[in-house]
Amino acid sequence: MENIKLNEISAYLPYGVKCQYEGIVNGKELGAYDAKMRSSLDAEKFYYENPRPLEIKGLKVGKIKRISLFNNYWVAHIGIMQKGLKSFYSGTEFKLLLRHMSSITTDELKDFYSLTSTEMELIDIEEWKQDLVHLINSGERFQHLQFQKLHEWHFDLYSLIDRGLAIAMP
Repeated sequence: MENIKLNEISAYLPYGVKCQYEGIVNGKELGAYDAKMRSSLDAEKFYYENPRPLEIKGLKVGKIKRISLFNNYWVAHIGIMQKGLKSFYSGTEFKLLLRHMSSITTDELKDFYSLTSTEMELIDIEEWKQDLVHLINSGERFQHLQFQKLHEWHFDLYSLIDRGLAIAMP
């Protein structure tokens, strides 16, 4: 299976891109149980009277909080808070949450085109969308601010959704 590459996610990192991954979904409950057990005068008795809940694994959503680089691989540390981050090696076992270009709104289109032009032509919004998709697919160069704005809005510019490396957000 193909893994997501660091250069395919790096431009999204400053904008808090979210990821979906498998993790423990009842971590707060387990943490509270462990705290009660530690504070108990008789931990063994507490354990037998109150068995520890089972870990429930499921899909979670968190942000990439840190990237570590090594000689032959990289590690994405993903989670909600800085404590308890889950580590993923070389782009495995997590998927970015991105938007299809077709989900761009009228206001976003106006903002996008206003970055390069002082005059806004009054044309059909659907025509703008088609122009933008054509611009991306053609490989023509964007102006830096336009490219940056599309990353900020979490649009899939690298066909990651089609390749199964990202999940489409509404």
